[in-house]
Amino acid sequence: MSAEQLMMLQQLQQERLRQFEANSIEIQPEPGFVVKLNCSHDSSGHMDSSDEMQVCLNICQSPHIAPISETPDPSGSGAVHVRLPMSCGPMRREKARAASECAIFDVVLNDEVVLRCTKDTEFRENVASFAFQNVQRKFPVKAISSFTFPKIRYIGTKPG
Repeated sequence: MSAEQLMMLQQLQQERLRQFEANSIEIQPEPGFVVKLNCSHDSSGHMDSSDEMQVCLNICQSPHIAPISETPDPSGSGAVHVRLPMSCGPMRREKARAASECAIFDVVLNDEVVLRCTKDTEFRENVASFAFQNVQRKFPVKAISSFTFPKIRYIGTKPG
């Protein structure tokens, strides 16, 4: 790559970053509920797959996240396509009350989704599954227990 091409590429990257920052907003989500599960590091990760850890998902809410959309499959099969927008923060390690250190992720969903979770346990389980799948894209973990829902709204220290 020539110096001129490299400079053009850097300018394009800087412009994209400026556009991204111009279209981004900082949100202050409100606590919703907590999902806990035990995990092992996925064998494709860099750590020993025998390592076991607790993972906590703080399911938070904000009106700035788009609501869920459910669209019937056009084939008439009765299937429904679900789009569940969410924002997942970085992992942080903290002590979870008296337990040992755990990996904590803040997952932000639309307010209406979190409210629906409080009224519909099957929906809450599905949302927890979607949120955990989102975490798995960022961090190589594999669930080795089912979800539990402690009666707390947030675990760990709130960022910011």
